[in-house]
Amino acid sequence: MAPKIDLSEIREKIDFGIITIREDEFRSVLRRFPKYAETEGNQRYVISAIETITGDYNLLAIVRCPEQGEGEGQNVARNMILDLNPNWLILVGIAGGVPSDEYTLGDVVVATRLHDFSVGADIENRGIEYEVRGGPMHPAVKDLLGILPSMDSELGDWNNKKSIGMKRPAIHLRSSNFYGDEDWVRDTRGTLMRHFGKNVRPRGPKVITGSIASSDRLIKNTSTIAEWRKSARQIQAVEMELAGVYQAARQKEREYPILAIRGISDIVGFKRHQDWTTYACHSAASFTFALLKTRVIKPRDSRFAKKIMTINENVIQSPKAYQSVDASAFVLPINQITEVVAEAESLAKSAYENFDLSYTSPADCDLVYDTIKMLWDEKLFKVFSSLENIQKVPARWQSPKVNNDLLAGMISNDVQWIIRNIREFREVCLREDTAVKETRYRIREKIGELDKRIKSMLNDMTGNIN
Repeated sequence: MAPKIDLSEIREKIDFGIITIREDEFRSVLRRFPKYAETEGNQRYVISAIETITGDYNLLAIVRCPEQGEGEGQNVARNMILDLNPNWLILVGIAGGVPSDEYTLGDVVVATRLHDFSVGADIENRGIEYEVRGGPMHPAVKDLLGILPSMDSELGDWNNKKSIGMKRPAIHLRSSNFYGDEDWVRDTRGTLMRHFGKNVRPRGPKVITGSIASSDRLIKNTSTIAEWRKSARQIQAVEMELAGVYQAARQKEREYPILAIRGISDIVGFKRHQDWTTYACHSAASFTFALLKTRVIKPRDSRFAKKIMTINENVIQSPKAYQSVDASAFVLPINQITEVVAEAESLAKSAYENFDLSYTSPADCDLVYDTIKMLWDEKLFKVFSSLENIQKVPARWQSPKVNNDLLAGMISNDVQWIIRNIREFREVCLREDTAVKETRYRIREKIGELDKRIKSMLNDMTGNIN
């Protein structure tokens, strides 16, 4: 249960305001930038922080647009500016790519310029004529992107399988997967063969910089892209929100720098597997994390960002650290713990009962069962049960330095953590198109994470508190 921070305490301290659109984009970002706190103004924000390679800390606010489109992007960005006045804005998510030899599915495009095709006139016998708006990104963004090719060592292994969190999806270059006129299909097939042909060595995502086109429509029409490229030849990706964020960022008092970071989930003219959407979400989020680690800008208040990060780590890790933390910020009422545990148990049972036997093996189901059994091991369940009634708390925890409400808060956070992991785990289990090998890999990985977490929690709880 993350603490809630008053908006007035955090305004003017946010270094980066991160905007996502889709739920999968939001989850991918949160996977790299954990939720340390919440705040609320015109909309609700997740507060996170990141330690840079220089040892100081940037503070982040993360928000999700409830719907797609230029208008939603503009509203959310404007509200964020009014509420928090972040130093920079970052738009993280997916986009469609134009066939290219330089980049392909899963790669990341960072915008140097916006081409806004949101305004046009549909004229009899002449079709749609566009009034192309937009312009270059803020000079500070262009300055950063200018040296991006020299930052490989600082960015590290952001694009390997471990950082992305999944393997590169398969691609099938059968004729039925291509669409468009003859020339477009030929060019699309040729570029994809250069990236995915039989003799091409598989690689992780790479990052490029270039122009992004934006409109209020989801564009999967090759004729539309061809028309747009008559007035903007260098378009490399197309999406739906940057135009709105760009308008919101151009204030009378100042222009807010925007980093538009888009993973390529589609190539216009090609029907790919849905897994590429997930992969592109993770590639964009992974690159964003690696880039911010390099200390893109000087923190406004590094000490405050570190405090936010440390307080939440104290909530999750050790009861000893609670001695200097305000209990009221983290407490889940003791009578709600039973309900939280029941919800977690229900999710675990659902994950097992709904595991589809048709696309995996009995061994995989055994792994699911082992995970659930481990979660609800008798020893762990006794720990939860002992806190359902405050009188049952062991005497060594009845200390002036560590009160019972604080212990309730600690357990509630541990249970909430387990719930989040079960939900992620269940999503993996229920994906009918997931390959058996990948499913087993993810399940084993999750078992290892849960096992370490539970052992650490039990060790903290049963240790002596001086």
